[in-house]
Amino acid sequence: MKTKRTQSTKKRPQMSLIEYLHKRVSIPNPHGGTLYIYLCNITHISIDDKKLYIHSLTDEPIYINILISKLYDTFPEPFFDNCHEAHIVNVNHVLGHTPGDGGILKVKDRCEFGYIEIPVSRNNKDSTKTAIDADTLNIAKIKDAYEKKTFAVKTKVQNKKNNKQ
Repeated sequence: MKTKRTQSTKKRPQMSLIEYLHKRVSIPNPHGGTLYIYLCNITHISIDDKKLYIHSLTDEPIYINILISKLYDTFPEPFFDNCHEAHIVNVNHVLGHTPGDGGILKVKDRCEFGYIEIPVSRNNKDSTKTAIDADTLNIAKIKDAYEKKTFAVKTKVQNKKNNKQ
């Protein structure tokens, strides 16, 4: 039986890009000791059979025994998003979004395909899309703006020609 995850009212930490690139996370090693992973190398966090795994670009998935809701509150905005009750993604490692019921994210991974598909819940669809698009250079919008500007200039030139005649 799945329990519904409630969004935390706790304010998540904010972090600049420079801090994000240099910040390390200490994770208790299940074999003893502590592992240190750069925050920017974490691609996603997932729950599988009640076990929480941290996936990174540099290491095998690391198992830790903690609730995902407790972990989510420690990861900084705007870099991490809770796209599903069983997944937290690093939006900088999202390669694509396929629309659907909630949608599916393609996230970089160390598997043989180079990415893993992660579901997006219907409830988190809008916030996830906003988080992904926040720091994304949207080529379609730039193209539309360029075409509008070009059209406006052409219209202005055409109007000047028509007024001179």
